[in-house]
Amino acid sequence: MADAVELASGLTYAASKAGVLIFNLCEVQDVMIEEVTGLVVNWTTVRMTGIHVDPVAVGCKAVVDATGHDAVVCDIVAKKTGKLKVAGEKYMWAERAEDGVVKLTSRGSSSRA
Repeated sequence: MADAVELASGLTYAASKAGVLIFNLCEVQDVMIEEVTGLVVNWTTVRMTGIHVDPVAVGCKAVVDATGHDAVVCDIVAKKTGKLKVAGEKYMWAERAEDGVVKLTSRGSSSRA
């Protein structure tokens, strides 16, 4: 059993120390497409207040979609390229879900559950 706060803060700390840039309280508005070379982001409060603030484009080597059930990054890539199918939610059983993530995201894996 892991403490949720310790797990989240430990992962965040280790990722930050390794050079990962984590955006908090931001929304993804677009994806820079060429193999996903970056994101276009803006502060969540910009949308909430209705004010106009130009978004910021951020280039990167890799993108991890941690937007939760909405899968915003994956959804944008799917709509723009047609090369990705967002199947929606699957498992409510954590052990099975973790196995599914590993199986479906491993490099070279062509199987689909």
